[in-house]
Amino acid sequence: IWRSRVDAALKGASLEEGDQVVCYGTLDIYAPRGTYSLMVERVEKRGLGERLAQLEKLKAQLRERGWFDRSRPLPRLPRVVGIVTSRDADGFGDFLRTRTERWSLYPMRLAHTRVQGPGAAEGIAQALKRLDKSGVDLVCVVHGGGSIEDLWAFNEEVVADAIWNCSVPVVTGIGHEPDTSLADLVADHR
Repeated sequence: IWRSRVDAALKGASLEEGDQVVCYGTLDIYAPRGTYSLMVERVEKRGLGERLAQLEKLKAQLRERGWFDRSRPLPRLPRVVGIVTSRDADGFGDFLRTRTERWSLYPMRLAHTRVQGPGAAEGIAQALKRLDKSGVDLVCVVHGGGSIEDLWAFNEEVVADAIWNCSVPVVTGIGHEPDTSLADLVADHR
C-alpha cells in the first residue's frame, strides 16, 4: 500500500500481526525481473478479526442505548429459577452441583437449547422468551468454558435483545471468569 493511501485503504481500521485480510487492487508486473506487485487500494478484515471488529461496533451501539447500565435486584427467594442451557453442557452440571450444595430441592425449570454452533443464538433467544412467559422469577443463562468460537452465540445481538426484553432479572454464567460475552454485559448480573 502506498503510504499516502493507507488511511483510505484501511477505512480507519487497524491491523494487528496475524489478522486475516482480503486485499483489493491491481496487479503490476515488472517484466525485466519477472516480479509481480499487488498495488493495494482496499483492505478488509476477515475471520475472527472481522467478527471481533463487528462485535466492538455492536457493543458501542448497545452501550449508547444504555443496555449495559441496568442491574435489577434479584428476588430474595425466587419461587422458580429458570435456566437456559443445554442439558448436555458442562455448565449445566456445574449449576446443578452448586444447587445441590446449597438447596438440592430448589425448584428450577430448564429450557434446553443448543448453546454453540450454527443456530445456537436463535435457540438461546427463544429459550429465554419461553422461560419469561412461563412464570419464573429469575433466569440463569449458563454455558461452561470454551474457546471464543464456542461461546460466540452469546455475542449475538438476538441473545442480547432477548436478555434486555426479559421481564425478570437475568444472571449469566458463561465461560470462565475472564471470559466476557455481550450477554454478560446486558444481563442484570454476571
